[in-house]
Amino acid sequence: MFWGKGYKVMTETNMDEISNSVLKAYNKIAEKYVAAYEQNDLTDCKFLDDFVVLLNDNKVLDMGCGCGESISYLANFGLDIIGIDFSENMLAEASRRYPTLKFEKQNILNTSFEDKYFDGIVLTYVINHFNDMGLKSLKEEIDRLLKDGGLVFL
Repeated sequence: MFWGKGYKVMTETNMDEISNSVLKAYNKIAEKYVAAYEQNDLTDCKFLDDFVVLLNDNKVLDMGCGCGESISYLANFGLDIIGIDFSENMLAEASRRYPTLKFEKQNILNTSFEDKYFDGIVLTYVINHFNDMGLKSLKEEIDRLLKDGGLVFL
């Protein structure tokens, strides 16, 4: 939530307005973001190990992949993985850093993938950008994309 002078409470803000703010911010800071995390020790990614072990199969979607940290880690397990994000600049950085991996520009609330296509979905540092209505829409999209018995990593 946003608090303080000049800020609306996040629950009172339209999801389109939130999305536009987030997109503008990530497009603006993409290079600095990557520079700050270039020496990432992958501590956060290690939590994905258990997720991989529990997957029924290997089709995985990284929703809100940013500069590609999670997808690059998961690629080491031989997964059929794709990363999506709506920030062109973050995707450009991801593609530059990991040119052999698959990235697409998509809105995670309304993707172009088939129903029940993925065995697992990863969302790292993503849900904090949503209000209650946005989270409801996100859950609906995840439910549509995830195979029965599939896993979500938050």
